[in-house]
Amino acid sequence: MKNRSFGPLLKIVFDLFTVKMDLVRPSKHSEANLRNAT
Repeated sequence: MKNRSFGPLLKIVFDLFTVKMDLVRPSKHSEANLRNAT
């Protein structure tokens, strides 16, 4: 029972973590813009 509810919860936490990392790190789009500007 506990494992059954733990799976989706872990996925939600992982999705939130990846979104946070995307916000912290510069995205590939902005990285390309910086490369074009220089």
